[in-house]
Formats: sequence, structure tokens, C-alpha cells
Amino acid sequence: MSIILSTHLVEDVEDLCENIIILINGQIRKAGTTEQILQELQGRVFEIPEKQAQAFGDSVYIESHFKKENEPMARLVVLEENLNLAETYSPFSI
Repeated sequence: MSIILSTHLVEDVEDLCENIIILINGQIRKAGTTEQILQELQGRVFEIPEKQAQAFGDSVYIESHFKKENEPMARLVVLEENLNLAETYSPFSI
């Protein structure tokens, strides 16, 4: 049996799903077990100022928006293999 769960909360996915598919704009971007996907995303999730996040366009997926010390921030996932944000920002631990 298959059940479709739509969420951006990693905790929900970890607790409920064995296999996941990540869709962005209707396109499958990643598919595999929860462990495989989380391992692939290590070092590719960042929390950076929202203005800078928007400048990356389709090279990133902005997963959420929030404020940190009153500054608008975005948590994003790097989609393009050749985009290395780790040179400027520290990866977010998932």
C-alpha cells in the first residue's frame, strides 16, 4: 500500500516513511529510502539570510523562512552539484 504524505518537516518523514520521493515544481528530484536521502542531503542544507538565498534561483530549494535575531532567514537545500555554499556558510545539521 502506498500513502502520499506532503510535508517539509524532516522529523515527520523520518518517523513515518521508509521510502520517500522529493518533488520540486512537479519534478522528481530525489527518490530512495529515508536514510539514503538524509545521507545525500548532509552538507547540502544551509540557513542563510533570505536575500542571499533568493539570489541562487533554481539552484536551491528554499524549504522554510524564519527570523533569527530579527533577520529574515531561509533554510535551503542545494540542488546543483556544482554550487558549493560551504565556502561561505556552514552546513545545517539534519
